[in-house]
Amino acid sequence: MLLVLVSLLTVAARRAVLGPGFRRLWWATAVSSSGDGLLMVALPLLALTLTRDPVTIAGVVVANRVARAVVAVPAGVVADRYDRARVMVASLLLAGLVLVLLVADMTWGGARLAALYAASVLVSGADVAYEVAAQAMVPVLVPEANLAYGNSRLMTADGAGEQFIGPGVGGLVFSVAQRLPFGLDAVSFVLAAAVLGSNLRTRPAEPGAVAPGATEERAGWAAQVAAGFRAYRSTPALWRLTSLGTAMAFCQNVVFALLVLFGSNQLHLRATGYGVFFALSAAFGVVGFRVGPVLERRLGTAAMLAGGAAVTGVAFVLLALVRAWPVAVLVFGSAELATGVRNVGSSSARQRLAPKQLYGRVYSLHRLALGVAAPLGALLGGLLAAAASVPVAFVFAGVVALVLLGLLGPGLVSALRDEQGRLGQASLRTASSPLDEPAGPRLSDAPAE
Repeated sequence: MLLVLVSLLTVAARRAVLGPGFRRLWWATAVSSSGDGLLMVALPLLALTLTRDPVTIAGVVVANRVARAVVAVPAGVVADRYDRARVMVASLLLAGLVLVLLVADMTWGGARLAALYAASVLVSGADVAYEVAAQAMVPVLVPEANLAYGNSRLMTADGAGEQFIGPGVGGLVFSVAQRLPFGLDAVSFVLAAAVLGSNLRTRPAEPGAVAPGATEERAGWAAQVAAGFRAYRSTPALWRLTSLGTAMAFCQNVVFALLVLFGSNQLHLRATGYGVFFALSAAFGVVGFRVGPVLERRLGTAAMLAGGAAVTGVAFVLLALVRAWPVAVLVFGSAELATGVRNVGSSSARQRLAPKQLYGRVYSLHRLALGVAAPLGALLGGLLAAAASVPVAFVFAGVVALVLLGLLGPGLVSALRDEQGRLGQASLRTASSPLDEPAGPRLSDAPAE
């Protein structure tokens, strides 16, 4: 805990010059993610008013995650082929339109599960297109030496809005009027699009790697996807990062799909109380984003990833035993903090390892893997809860996370060590800000398994 507090104060004291383009990306992410936080709470609460069936409620999350998997690879090609700011603006406006239509349906047609599922799918697809483009923008806008710090800033904005500010008021807003959180989210998308829509061009200068004799513009979609896949496959550290991330996404979605039932049945929370519980827990994740750069520099990326996965698995097992909401905040919050730290480390390592002109496609393959694992985890969580109970599903998620960490962790450490040796310490070195000492994060400084 002392290390976390010291790291937080250290990061808060640092100022890195990230440029006006990054600042606009930061503001757009902060605004839109606050609306997403409202939606994150409002969607399951609306489903809960229509049905108490665990599989049907988990199905909202399943539909959301399936859409992310389907859209991921095309979104990567679009992010590498076209101006990324325009891709993000179009995604935001599409999501806003979908929510306006949902509000209209709730007003004149009444709340219906079909409309809820459709909105979840379409907004999720637009969101993943935005996310892929935003992730591909970071290594273009931010110097390599400041990648960890830039990711920390961006993830803090996203986490604070989506997991803290939005959920903190989402339950209250939903209890006042069920349509209100969806309308506010639509407004947030329009505002974020306005922030990004003025003269911010973020297409990478280098042409992408495509078939011989073809340019990035003329190569077909299949050739462009194949180029991204070759870059991904040829770098073991990239696909091993995805392997661990996929395992954790599976386990996290077992828990996340059932969180509203856990809050209602085990913690006895109403809509407002559930929103507060979610927001307070998510605040730990925001702390994880902020301390990530310092922990990466001091511990190394591999140690961050392995330690974060271990904490998450243990937290899920303990959560099954909790019946008091303050304790649940601490336990679930510790999993959120560990996830925040892991996300900073994995994103920064991936951005250093992948070619900038191919990053949209490389990241989209990562998102595809997560997008397949997430709905499977959510669906299995619903089935386990229906067959046994929510706590049993939580224990399952925690045990599986720890087992998969034991299987995948050593290979990831070895791959990161090999990449560091191949590319050289200088090319992989990073710092949280220009004020850091020269030594960068040690990608392979995790204890040998």
